[in-house]
Amino acid sequence: MKNNKKVENKSEVVNSASKSNASRIVSIVLIVLFAVITIAIVASSFWPKSYNLGFEAPEQIKVHLADHDDTVNGTVYRKNDSRTGDQYDKIMSLYNDSFKTTVLSAVFQGKAFTGIKVEEGYKSLSESSLKGSDYIEFMYSESQTLIVNGKEYQASIISDTNYISVVIELNNSTSLSKINAYFKYRATGENNYSYVRLETYATQNALYDYIQSL
Repeated sequence: MKNNKKVENKSEVVNSASKSNASRIVSIVLIVLFAVITIAIVASSFWPKSYNLGFEAPEQIKVHLADHDDTVNGTVYRKNDSRTGDQYDKIMSLYNDSFKTTVLSAVFQGKAFTGIKVEEGYKSLSESSLKGSDYIEFMYSESQTLIVNGKEYQASIISDTNYISVVIELNNSTSLSKINAYFKYRATGENNYSYVRLETYATQNALYDYIQSL
């Protein structure tokens, strides 16, 4: 009987020790997991994310707001120009900033796993078709190569996607909102059109407000 009790006591001690060790292991795992999650959240709140389309800085910028008259909308802001250079620099600065966010902010806005998207399909870019739109236009003196995700883009129908200007939608948004960029392959006339469209996200309220003030 005494031997049986000793065995039972030893068994109880072993079980108690095993449970205690298991509890410690679970506690350590939970603490480590919590620490990893906390570090990931803190890091993602500072880790930058950008939706910038990566265009070269243009020689000229033209802005167009639907509620402005043709005189204002016809103004061209030129790089390194004595009269309009400061406005050009401000527009470019706010434009580039509009694509910047953090990984954490992108997660909360449901955009963490979205990026630049390419679509094909004809769209008229004549002045009459864009009259009711808000946009900025980057204008180049030389033909530009369309680069998407670090590679020259090859369209399925048109053979030459080089462009001389790009029309970028303007949205008075305080959070990441979808915008499109369209490309002009012809310089003038009602036959202006775009075939390739780039879709991305930007927070453009600061840019919009500045352009409104011009």
